Amino acid sequence: MLDISVSINSNDFELFKKIINKGIDSRLEGFTKSKFYKKGHRYYLDIDDSEIQILVRRLLEENTFEADLWAGDIINYWYIKEE
Repeated sequence: MLDISVSINSNDFELFKKIINKGIDSRLEGFTKSKFYKKGHRYYLDIDDSEIQILVRRLLEENTFEADLWAGDIINYWYIKEE
């Protein structure tokens, strides 16, 4: 499980909301096992291990500096975790 939390008043929240709200994409992939919820002023994303590649791919498809940073951080975290 990959746990991410962002402020609901941030650009990161808008980025993740956009990515999650795409639903099932043309590759017939979507977030069906992950959990998303708001608590206080934060938004929590509990990304199931099997869906991390969907998150990274969608971040990279956004083709923005912020999305690329998130994708890089997730890839680096996951690579280090797996070693």
